[in-house]
Amino acid sequence: MAKTQRPEILTGEKEYFFRRDLELIQEIRNQEKSKQEAVHRASHKGHCNRCGGSMHDWSAHGIVGSACSSCSEVAIDLEAMRSMIQGRHGVEVLEAIDKVLISLRSKSA
Repeated sequence: MAKTQRPEILTGEKEYFFRRDLELIQEIRNQEKSKQEAVHRASHKGHCNRCGGSMHDWSAHGIVGSACSSCSEVAIDLEAMRSMIQGRHGVEVLEAIDKVLISLRSKSA
């Protein structure tokens, strides 16, 4: 039966390098995670969050967004939504979005 060695208490230089190695390992893991997230984001760009269908850009009264050709998901950024809510063009923008969705549905049918 093999004897298990007791971990030695790290002091001075050994402790410094042990901690430094841990920091470097964590830094490498964080960099790898960032790379994987970037690849994941890039692979989903232009695709619907809900169904994975193709997103098509639209613009109405200065507000830009995207609409899914499959499930009619509509995506706009927060500033565009604020502008639409606060501005007087909200109804017109919603009507324009409906027209885009109808157009996308007729193309996919």
